Amino acid sequence: MVSCGFVLGQENYVVTSPKLNVRKMPSAQSTIIGSLSKGDTINVNSLKKTWAQIDFKKGFGYVALKYIEPIPDNTSKEPDSTLFIIEEESEYFNENQEDATLKKPRHNLTSLTSFFNRFVFRLTSTLSLGTANFYSSDAYSHPRFGFGLDVGTQLTADFMPKHMFYELTLGYMALGNSNYSFPSFSINILPVGYRSDLFDLWKLQNVRYYAVGGLSFQFSGGGIHFCQNSNYYSFNSKPTVNLYVKGGIEITDMIAVGFLYMHGFNNVCSNLPIGIKHSAFQIYGSFLFDKWKKQ
Repeated sequence: MVSCGFVLGQENYVVTSPKLNVRKMPSAQSTIIGSLSKGDTINVNSLKKTWAQIDFKKGFGYVALKYIEPIPDNTSKEPDSTLFIIEEESEYFNENQEDATLKKPRHNLTSLTSFFNRFVFRLTSTLSLGTANFYSSDAYSHPRFGFGLDVGTQLTADFMPKHMFYELTLGYMALGNSNYSFPSFSINILPVGYRSDLFDLWKLQNVRYYAVGGLSFQFSGGGIHFCQNSNYYSFNSKPTVNLYVKGGIEITDMIAVGFLYMHGFNNVCSNLPIGIKHSAFQIYGSFLFDKWKKQ
């Protein structure tokens, strides 16, 4: 079966809005990559429902169709044949659409560069201080001073729900209780994060609150040893999985402070008759090496 469709080629348009945002994708929630002013002329490559794909800088972008108008060409009454392409079994159009709306842009969006441009990354470095402890239904444990130091990244993307982000960090944590030292390497995978504007705090701008949660995987350096009342004790530790949540505020574009809580799911020790699990409650400060791009 032969299906026919018309693809809009390059044509001059003029901007009718005082300020028109240019976005990365044809969506009002997509990243803003620039703007145009009233009277600016642009080349429109293709249409997608209420959006127009235009040449922008060294690539392309999208603008709302209702804020631009075509520039009439009075030099000829004959249509420019370059503006139309008739396709057999066209991959660009859905034949069931009465207005032959563009199904996908003519530009290749499947390239690796275009894919990674949809993500926004931000590097983080965090220091946490507070209490660490074991908890058990078989014995009472006294807490000790604990701390953690980690580095990682937060990321968001234009296809994710608004205000949502992920976080992945690697680091070191000093855990245990008043008798047991438990230094461990940590991997924190936090897939559920939410960030939103809060208020202007004194003279600081762009204050935001956020919360993020997921799992922390702890790997110790082997056996744990300590000496008490001239007696020597040791036990073998094993990797643990813990619930890990934290939340706070970003008081500037580069500094965040808040609280974290970690709660273990499985036994820390492999050769003790009682079950003990990790627990930690600490305050932390983070240094953010890059701003989020404005959505």
